[in-house]
Amino acid sequence: MTIAEQTYDHIRVEKNAEKQTATIVFDRPEKMNYISMLGREQLTEIFDGLNQDDEVRVIILKGAGDVCFSAGGSIPEFMATHQEKLSHLAENVAAPERSPKPVIAQLQG
Repeated sequence: MTIAEQTYDHIRVEKNAEKQTATIVFDRPEKMNYISMLGREQLTEIFDGLNQDDEVRVIILKGAGDVCFSAGGSIPEFMATHQEKLSHLAENVAAPERSPKPVIAQLQG
């Protein structure tokens, strides 16, 4: 199963073979596209897969809908998460920075 065929927590991955792009869509528009703790962990997995995919030359990040890119994380989830797990958030959030491929944030709203 490819990265684009897998199911994630309110995150979609769309590949465009013709343009050699992959778009990661934060897909929770009713909640300002916030990213759950699980979604943050999945971002690392998604980027690792796309980084190894020779059919993808550019990765695009965007939020679903017309209002915003992403409100960030869920504060209630942060408050309920153990400190040890929180200390590893930077690894997940830095996945785009570690990518050897160009990463573009498509902002709207």
